[in-house]
Amino acid sequence: KEHAADDHPILGVGPHNTWMNRDGTRVYLEVLTDPYVYIADTRTNRVIGKVGPFSKGLRPIAVTDNEQYVFANVDWLLGFEVGAARTGDQWGGKMLYRVEAKTPASRVAQIPNPPARPPHSTPSHGVNIRPDQKEVWMVDGAYGYVYVYDITSIPPRHVADVALFQDPSEKPHPGWISFSLDGKYAYPDGGAVIDTATKKVAARIPTSEKLIEIDFRDGKPVNAGHR
Repeated sequence: KEHAADDHPILGVGPHNTWMNRDGTRVYLEVLTDPYVYIADTRTNRVIGKVGPFSKGLRPIAVTDNEQYVFANVDWLLGFEVGAARTGDQWGGKMLYRVEAKTPASRVAQIPNPPARPPHSTPSHGVNIRPDQKEVWMVDGAYGYVYVYDITSIPPRHVADVALFQDPSEKPHPGWISFSLDGKYAYPDGGAVIDTATKKVAARIPTSEKLIEIDFRDGKPVNAGHR
């Protein structure tokens, strides 16, 4: 399928992110230039449903542990959209809500000339669900912020803005976010460790998008988080 130049800033690219449920029976697939998340059965290797359409091509996605909702970054949106992973007894469903974040005015004043081309060519490239399933966290790649939303009820409710830096010369541009297995810390790439209870930067360590926690016992992996 051909796309007009203004439909998507990245053309000619295909399969991108995936997410698999805990028992490994279903996997959620996406294509950068396609506004749907596809759900496949890992036993038959067949698509059994799709979520969307979302408003544009998809970037990172996060799925609730109960496979009820899909949270998706989409092109050109500072924020995320919410889709139904299930409709009745069928897999897949419509896009339900669009959540538009707003960069704090104080940060906009600090950086009057943000990057003309944000990291990953889109304002938000990083969304994840806290392990207790109570919050969605997403990144602002142009201004160095993380925004937090309560998802104990839908639609999501904005609860916090977390600045990743104070000095404008630092200018981290987060493109992903991960959590510790216990949910106590969030790790946006760019060097900040955020306390998820206080919503404040607790430490600074070298981090990247390729970050995952794996716990070992007697030299063998016994538990792992996810990107």
